[in-house]
Amino acid sequence: MVDWSGHAGQSTEYRYRPPPATPSSAGVLDVRDDEDVRRLRSLIWPEEADRFEVLDRAVAIARSAPAPITRGDLLTDLVAVADGAPVDATLVVYSAVLGYLADKQRGTFRDELAAPAAERPTVWISNEGPGVVVYLPIPDGPVPFVLAKDGVPLATTSPHGDWIAWLP
Repeated sequence: MVDWSGHAGQSTEYRYRPPPATPSSAGVLDVRDDEDVRRLRSLIWPEEADRFEVLDRAVAIARSAPAPITRGDLLTDLVAVADGAPVDATLVVYSAVLGYLADKQRGTFRDELAAPAAERPTVWISNEGPGVVVYLPIPDGPVPFVLAKDGVPLATTSPHGDWIAWLP
């Protein structure tokens, strides 16, 4: 439990509970598809209108040099996707969705990640809520995410990329 007394002039109490589990195979949005871009735009909060311009620039860059997209299930397809990468390449895995999985599913993800890591250089960058990958005491203010490399905390961040605070 964190006491947020005095935060923004309010006295509130916060108890972290992970969100309910959701299907891990919700799919991938492809910025080459106009309908997927419309779906991405619908996720921008109305009061953050400047993000529309940022998204539009990012979409233009991604469309000019599209990366390969592999649709699959985070919990069952990671090894197969990694096997398709060049053998001399470092595998970089980024996660920001594990908070939507149950603890057992998070363990399955870690097991899936361990298989390619045993055979090639692998880096796991995570930006998840506190306690999802790494436990850190929650500081005063808005609840941050924890940016970590291979499970080692590097910084706290805004869940939506507004700020980053590097850890000592």
